[in-house]
Amino acid sequence: FDRVFEIGVRNFGPNGISRQPVELVLDDVIKQRGFIDLGPLESGEKSMTVTFDGPGVYRGRIRLASDSAEGFALDDEVSFVVEVAKGIRVLAVNGDPRMTPYEDELFFLERALEVLPAGESPIELEIVEHEELSSVVIQDRIKTHIDVVILANTRELKPIVIDTLQSFVEG
Repeated sequence: FDRVFEIGVRNFGPNGISRQPVELVLDDVIKQRGFIDLGPLESGEKSMTVTFDGPGVYRGRIRLASDSAEGFALDDEVSFVVEVAKGIRVLAVNGDPRMTPYEDELFFLERALEVLPAGESPIELEIVEHEELSSVVIQDRIKTHIDVVILANTRELKPIVIDTLQSFVEG
């Protein structure tokens, strides 16, 4: 459960700062520390990646750590709350697979999922063809391991598949 934090820092002072510590704190524990150099009246960004233990709501702070009493201490820290969600398991049924990729029913869905930024909640995509939908293995996966089912241009469904999907939607 990695999350990337993009931290913006601005030096409003007339003097540059060198190796200013920037800390990301969760539950009063420093999870990441980095340094930033800024000239007078200059802005900069720092990226920090944190691995969370699992899904949940986390409280944290981003702060400029300093031993000196220079500057305006009130704006050296900001608090935040982040919700980390579990990944989503998607079963996509391709009702009309094609040899030409852009004509395939799920081509654009696959391309859209490829651009998810690193650190975002993962989407685990499993693609099956229409004929596979009535297999016992796929039926069991729908009942126990799938969060979302996408039917892309599927033909008539067998009664067992309809029953499974109806239970899935109502469940």
